[in-house]
Amino acid sequence: MVAAQEAAQSTKVLVGYATRYGSTKEVAEAVGERLRENGFSVDNGPMREVRTLEGYGAVVLGAVLTMYRWHRLSRRFVSRHRGALGNRSVATSTFFRGQGYSLAAHLSLKLRLTCQMRE
Repeated sequence: MVAAQEAAQSTKVLVGYATRYGSTKEVAEAVGERLRENGFSVDNGPMREVRTLEGYGAVVLGAVLTMYRWHRLSRRFVSRHRGALGNRSVATSTFFRGQGYSLAAHLSLKLRLTCQMRE
């Protein structure tokens, strides 16, 4: 368990989001807070402001669905960072209001397991 905590502390996580009306931002912040509670170093921010994934060991991306498609800024982000995303643990989700904490717990567990497997 100590090794998993040390791995979590050394894993910096980007929680990026694309939102229309702010709900996805709220959920992304809840996800980030839950990851911090579990020992991860977390940066939250809109995907449109992310220039590089350098320094991040894991990435969580969240966006809304519009007409059964991910938000256009999310699609652009994935296209722009395709190569860098292939070298990291990545979790993607379409966020819905009220889903933040259960999603955050799931992602935290997934990232911990990923860190343990890398050791």
